Amino acid sequence: MRILVTGAAGFLGRHLVSAATRYGEVIAAARGDAEVPDGCILERLDLANTDEVKRLFERHSPEVVLHVAARTPKSANEDINTFFDDNVRATVNIFNSAHLTGVRRVVFSSTFSVYGRPQTLPVSEGHPVVPETPYALSKIQGELTAECYALKGLETTVLRYSGIFGSGQRSGAIPAFIGRCRQNAPLKLNAGGRPSSDFVSVQDVVQANLLALRHAQSRNFEVMNIGSGTELTVGQLAELVRDLCGSHSAIEAIDEQSPRDFRFAYDIGRARERLGFVPTPVEAALKELIRQEQEGQPDK
Repeated sequence: MRILVTGAAGFLGRHLVSAATRYGEVIAAARGDAEVPDGCILERLDLANTDEVKRLFERHSPEVVLHVAARTPKSANEDINTFFDDNVRATVNIFNSAHLTGVRRVVFSSTFSVYGRPQTLPVSEGHPVVPETPYALSKIQGELTAECYALKGLETTVLRYSGIFGSGQRSGAIPAFIGRCRQNAPLKLNAGGRPSSDFVSVQDVVQANLLALRHAQSRNFEVMNIGSGTELTVGQLAELVRDLCGSHSAIEAIDEQSPRDFRFAYDIGRARERLGFVPTPVEAALKELIRQEQEGQPDK
């Protein structure tokens, strides 16, 4: 099986490329340099460039595509144009070339952000999509592109990830907490540590992608939530990380207004049933991540 993985230089993409080599020939697409395993083909290109994407598909004729590449938000105030080329135009190019070259299936990486502020909990795939940020809007536009090409016969699985964490991650609450706990530095929690979310191991997200490549879809377009199925407040997460690190960090809850001062809990029943997806318990995944971090980065 020839597998095209986009976003190969990114956090999730690197893990996917490594795992996908066990299932076939891997073409790793990245904008710049990327470290790939022996035997992988690395293609450097801009996915927003229609001609470059067309030539990529014509050269390699992939059978399946894991479309991971995306620009993620760095602040809450970014303009929609920040995301248009990388998240919308690039996705149109991927699906159009996949359709024209006979790709069997595309697995599209999406996000829990498309649901916005939950109207009901836990959030299932039937929950309305109400994108409240430019990033979430760009991912919905990508999903609509996927649905359009599914109508043309291209099998597509949309995976809406919750908050991913794991080895090699450079930003986010969990690497920040681990880094500060290693120094016994205080953990400062916005919104009093009240907001909750679902946190999922990157290895579980990899598992979901590879399962999605192989499962028998009942229709050309399917959407599935991918998470741990466990709700944790930011305060609970901070305490768990601190305890697993054996740290003496103080936890300081700052009770100020936050745009994300709400609960979020995920229903992952569809992925469990259709994919056979079994996530790792959050505590076990965090414990393993912290062990890796402690072995790889000597204490200062």
